[in-house]
Amino acid sequence: MGVHPQKPFIGNRTFDDTYGMTEAVKRELCYQGMVFVSTLTVDGKQYGGNIIARDLEHAIRRADERGFGERVDGQLEAFGELPPDSP
Repeated sequence: MGVHPQKPFIGNRTFDDTYGMTEAVKRELCYQGMVFVSTLTVDGKQYGGNIIARDLEHAIRRADERGFGERVDGQLEAFGELPPDSP
């Protein structure tokens, strides 16, 4: 089963726990240190996802449970767009 062409889903399961959340909620979860980024490969294409978890160990466990073959890359530091003058 492939990735949805416009949404972070494989079949009826998402690989982005923050999908559909408001920016304010995403920022708050990020501020609390509860959002982890992941990478997965499907049909030769690489995708990025987000996992909501209490710590890195929990994020890795959740990634394994989802069964997409995700790799947890680390904790997300900020949500939103970067200012135009940022590196």
